[in-house]
Amino acid sequence: MSVARPQLGNEGLTARSNQVILEGPITGLAYPDICPSCGALAHRALMVAKPFMYSSGGDTGWSHRIARAYPLFCEPCHARHASEAIPVTDADRMKSLFSQPLLIPALGLIFFGGSIILDRAFAFLKNPFAEWPIIALAIVMLLVGRYCAQLAWREGSWTRVPLLTPTSSAFDFGDDDDSLFQRTARIYAIRNAACAAAFEQLNAKR
Repeated sequence: MSVARPQLGNEGLTARSNQVILEGPITGLAYPDICPSCGALAHRALMVAKPFMYSSGGDTGWSHRIARAYPLFCEPCHARHASEAIPVTDADRMKSLFSQPLLIPALGLIFFGGSIILDRAFAFLKNPFAEWPIIALAIVMLLVGRYCAQLAWREGSWTRVPLLTPTSSAFDFGDDDDSLFQRTARIYAIRNAACAAAFEQLNAKR
């Protein structure tokens, strides 16, 4: 398996890590120049992305979101992460697209719009004034179909998040479950104690 399994809340966080609890969005965090994996001097950001599942209550079912952090790692740990990473395959990408319900109307609109254009193109060249309404309709179908396909690709983005590596998991985190009416703090689990302390201090206002 090359993609991450969506988590719920704080499940899966390393119990022995140094935990920091901060409120507010994960965007806009300040990161210390201490590698969370080994504690060495760090200057290079590494994206740590995780998909989460959540329920808004009622009959809406489960939804998904992706949270991303950009902690600084040292060069040796960057290289180690690159050697450990399992890339997301083309099969994973295709599966993420074809599992989206929006792809069905997208393919239908593109197929019928394209068929109309192919069928009426010669007639349109001979008599554009008479054929333009049906050609215009076909173009609208193609544009709407393309938009639906883009939405399907975007909706399935959480299924293309790569697995954390043993190195990148040195900076782990849970979900914050923020909503319009409540704000829940997010737990950050950092392997190196010095990095965790500096991270907490840099973001103390949260």
